[in-house]
Amino acid sequence: MINVIGAHNALMATGAHGIMPTYMWLWNLYMSGKHLRHTFNLMKSIDFIRKICNNIIMERIGILGGTFNPVHNEHIKLAECAVKELSLYKLIIMPTYISPHKSLAPAPAEDRLNMLRLAFNGQEKIEVSDYEIQKQGKSYTYLTVEEFKKRYSAKIFFIVGADMLTDFKTWKNPARILSACDLAVFGREDFLADYSGEEEYFKANFGKSFIKLSYTGKQISSTKIRVYSAFNLPVTDIPNEVYSYAVEKNLYGGDKYVEFV
Repeated sequence: MINVIGAHNALMATGAHGIMPTYMWLWNLYMSGKHLRHTFNLMKSIDFIRKICNNIIMERIGILGGTFNPVHNEHIKLAECAVKELSLYKLIIMPTYISPHKSLAPAPAEDRLNMLRLAFNGQEKIEVSDYEIQKQGKSYTYLTVEEFKKRYSAKIFFIVGADMLTDFKTWKNPARILSACDLAVFGREDFLADYSGEEEYFKANFGKSFIKLSYTGKQISSTKIRVYSAFNLPVTDIPNEVYSYAVEKNLYGGDKYVEFV
């Protein structure tokens, strides 16, 4: 009985939400009378409550990576959706230094960081990290998720688009990525993914699946944003603060955009 009360008090002290209604139903049932307590196997009940406590107390951390060149409104909407749908304690926005999947040189790292900080200013559960930028070199996901798994006693979710899910098998050390985190996948209007086929492949090759988020991102082209900015055309897909910063720093100007006209 002491162990059960201790587990109950520890859980209540965390202020955790998650499955709290289910837990409270179980607790009330357990405490409702001796005749019920004697009906259950006491040790199994204690073990079950302890497992519930461990699952709730463990933080849930999300990581959303990308070049963010520049950050746009769909990134912000996706981030907000992920925080809510995955019940995240914190979402870490992780700009790459050099992406292994893209050949185009992005805007300077410090400027991309500054634009992200402007875009997510005031978002209590969203944090912009300079971890990959400080490391420099190519930004490999398996190294990042392993590092953050060490930093936090938490369940880690790495958030990717449906197009990245299809390419995931070609990433460096995909099995190590999945041993350190769970993939959470959002849809894209411009990409039709075979989720059933990918799920079969994941289970067969990695022994686990992925989480499908309800969010479907609209088709917004970062290239288009950069070109429109270069020619002072109206840009509506990024926050005003980000647009003003990019223009002030002349991040996307120059002759390299003439080929798109």
